[in-house]
Amino acid sequence: MGNSGAVQEALQRLGTIEKELNNLMPRWEELMAEMEAVTQESP
Repeated sequence: MGNSGAVQEALQRLGTIEKELNNLMPRWEELMAEMEAVTQESP
């Protein structure tokens, strides 16, 4: 039953990744808005 440690570690890593994604989302949305603005400016 040595797998439970690995599962626990994987869950912790997923939690960390989720937090980082939550931090990145606002910046991602800002970038997308900027891209849209740029494409609308060009003819």
